[in-house]
Amino acid sequence: MAVKKREKDLTFWEKMYIPEIVKGLSLTMKNMFKPKFTMEYPEVKFIPPASYRGRPVLVQEENGEERCVACGLCSRVCPALAIEVQAAETDREK
Repeated sequence: MAVKKREKDLTFWEKMYIPEIVKGLSLTMKNMFKPKFTMEYPEVKFIPPASYRGRPVLVQEENGEERCVACGLCSRVCPALAIEVQAAETDREK
């Protein structure tokens, strides 16, 4: 019974990783000559869109009460570790 070789032998250039190096350099060159996006911060302020998730905000209900979703972000940000968040049900009506 003959054993079939499943993998093909690599060529000399593939053994030297030349195709991968060329792919990486081409990606670098493509991105190097793209136009840059620079914002002049003090003069031009960044106004995030409504779907921006980089800055969390505490949502308020229609009656003015704050609606905490117990994400735990305030306890992670607190430098003195003075805040502890425990999620629980509330007795208030929705």
